[in-house]
Amino acid sequence: MLERSPFADFVENFKKEYGIELILDEDVQNYFEQYAQQNNIQISETLKKFLSGASALNYMGVRGSYRITKEMVQDEKYFDKLFAGWYEEQKRRTN
Repeated sequence: MLERSPFADFVENFKKEYGIELILDEDVQNYFEQYAQQNNIQISETLKKFLSGASALNYMGVRGSYRITKEMVQDEKYFDKLFAGWYEEQKRRTN
């Protein structure tokens, strides 16, 4: 039986749950692999740690594909800040 990539599993599950296909290029995947190795944790746990905030994309109405960059995952608050900025913009539009 072939073992599936933790990256493919995460992307597939995220797409099923939120309707958004996360694009993880080789540079990002390498970053996750190195982090997992350095911290002696599974890649799947690393993905959950760094991309848990990506669910905010769903609340922002993002559909289709969304490219994840190394810079995004290096900023632990990236998705929080992205959502906060989007939320403030929504508030301004309704006033």
